[in-house]
Amino acid sequence: MRTAEQCLRDSKNPFANVRPGEGCRLTGSMRVNKVAGNVHMTIGESLVRDGAHIHQFIPSEAPKFNVSHTIHELTFGDKHPLMPSTNFLDNTVRYVDESTGGTGLFQYFLRIVPTEYVDKAGRTSLVTNQFTYTEKFRPVVLAEYQRIPGHPGGAPVIPGIFFVYDLSPFLLQVSTAQIPLSHLVTRLLAIVGGVFCVLGLLDSLWYSAFKGK
Repeated sequence: MRTAEQCLRDSKNPFANVRPGEGCRLTGSMRVNKVAGNVHMTIGESLVRDGAHIHQFIPSEAPKFNVSHTIHELTFGDKHPLMPSTNFLDNTVRYVDESTGGTGLFQYFLRIVPTEYVDKAGRTSLVTNQFTYTEKFRPVVLAEYQRIPGHPGGAPVIPGIFFVYDLSPFLLQVSTAQIPLSHLVTRLLAIVGGVFCVLGLLDSLWYSAFKGK
């Protein structure tokens, strides 16, 4: 709110003059503890109340909150040359329209796998993470915010984008090894010896067959 153009137009109320359809481009990095958690972008102002993280917003504005988004890149740690050039979620595009209810809750459930790369000398060259994911979309039902009589109870869906991550208890170690020249020579000699052995056996069988005639 201190640097975005649409928020600086009115310093008293940063959201008063936000134009319809305006969005945000987010980029950056953060350090988190090695425990399960989530990173999310959703409607309203974030507050901590009684030890809980909540979002304060006007319910009537929730169905108009557009959660269309493009994930250009998402990583958990530095990349290694042996890693795939792109992660599973890179360049992911999700749009919402009238057919999907106009808005909703996108949830990406990430399973982070700690990965350790070891060089040819046996030294750890990089400790990073890879991940797999599943996703879920829950549309916002307008009745949840209109309190229509007879509507089933329960907390309404808050429109937003949530990355819910959990750490795998296993460590993946990737190592590279160079085969010594002596191993190559040994394998070549073994192949040559095998070929000579087979040819000798075939020659013996061929000779025995003709000798029998």
